[in-house]
Amino acid sequence: MTGADLKPAFGPVRCLPLLALLGVLTACSRPAQGEDKKEPRETGRMTAAGPVGLFFMTRYNSSLHSLEKAAWLFQDDGAVYENLTAGLTAADLKAHAGPRGKYQFGDHKMKITWSDGTAEESNVERDGTSPGFMWDLGIFSPVSPLQAADVAGTYDGGETLTQLGPDSAVFTGQEFIFRPDGTYLRNAVANLQNAGGGGSDEGTWKTDGFSLTLTSNKGKTMRKLTLPVTIDEKSKQPDHLYLGGLLLKRRVGKGR
Repeated sequence: MTGADLKPAFGPVRCLPLLALLGVLTACSRPAQGEDKKEPRETGRMTAAGPVGLFFMTRYNSSLHSLEKAAWLFQDDGAVYENLTAGLTAADLKAHAGPRGKYQFGDHKMKITWSDGTAEESNVERDGTSPGFMWDLGIFSPVSPLQAADVAGTYDGGETLTQLGPDSAVFTGQEFIFRPDGTYLRNAVANLQNAGGGGSDEGTWKTDGFSLTLTSNKGKTMRKLTLPVTIDEKSKQPDHLYLGGLLLKRRVGKGR
């Protein structure tokens, strides 16, 4: 699969809590009161002054033989954030532990100077009237705020968290069931060689801007940046969900 195969849908999404035991999804920061709690509502777009808003980036990493996937936020004041996972409120951005910096756009080029002092510059390429762009071999597709109607469904996903050696690794798998009535069920399992473990929880979910909030029946709340992704162009709805950095696949024809 190449970066061109992943195309996010410009519509709604949502997410679920993951096993804290496994650390698959870390707890999100709690936003402060007032303005810090407000999620933006504008779709990502390309302007004469450069990109503005949320974009889903895919890029094939030849050295790792894998596809990089990340949420990037460009602000009209020149700020840029990479690998966002919690949300887009002012409190989320302040607490963001991933890369951040400043970007300059002009003459079909974009330069990003990161907070550690390193800089990257590359041409910005566009395909006709496409709302997205390419930069530094990455495909950037604009994302719109979540719509609750697009979230309902059953999703599966998994990833190798830690490679302990040539023949051992920690692998986690998740099943997420988002019901139309606003309730969810999450099943998770972890395997380490011959050992295994798992867990599940239930609760309610709701969308807010670009994030999904999950509140378990035990009273725990988790909020994650979420967006719908379409890989199969024949699909009538987003067939994947990018939830807090984890790509989940919609299970077709099955649900609970």
